[in-house]
Amino acid sequence: MTLVDTSRIETAPVDTGFDLPLDNDPPVTVYISRQVRPGCEAQFETVMRALLHAVHNAPGHLGTSVFRPVDAKHPEYRVVFKFDHMSTLQAWEESAQRHAILMQMEDLLVAPLHRTYVTGLEAWFTLPGQQPPNRHRVALVTWLGVYVVGVGFALTLNPIIAPLPVLLRVLIHSSLFVPIMLYGVLPRLTRLFQRFLYPATRNSP
Repeated sequence: MTLVDTSRIETAPVDTGFDLPLDNDPPVTVYISRQVRPGCEAQFETVMRALLHAVHNAPGHLGTSVFRPVDAKHPEYRVVFKFDHMSTLQAWEESAQRHAILMQMEDLLVAPLHRTYVTGLEAWFTLPGQQPPNRHRVALVTWLGVYVVGVGFALTLNPIIAPLPVLLRVLIHSSLFVPIMLYGVLPRLTRLFQRFLYPATRNSP
């Protein structure tokens, strides 16, 4: 797992600090925090919608979550981007389309934005505003997800595909197992076991 923390306005292509060979090009999650100037919220929302539409069509984009301000004590917009590889994220960050949209956004912000990059399995368990959890706890929760999905396959899928050749059975298992874990099980386990993954937040106000 690699964690890079930056605090600056994105007005030009950014060096994320990752210069990885093609055989070490991990998935990456980017957490961005922006505080908007009072009275500029509507304009910011318009620009942000343009940004979200653009990134949705970017190669390698896996998903985006937007967390809007909840009260005066927490005025930041928090946006989470997930990409399949660091290289595709870098391509998006260096794109002219992204640069042009961010230039429109710059004057609407109170302060430079805050960004955090997370790569590795911990990225799937990291919530906005939180540091990545202990990797041993991540391993335990991941094992639980693998166990649950494995039992489900054993009870439902295995009897159906049992007559097939072993290589074909493995192909079917893996093609179903990975997306179910990454897009279905892991995000739900993150919320279900939030107190276990982030014990320090248990007594937070």
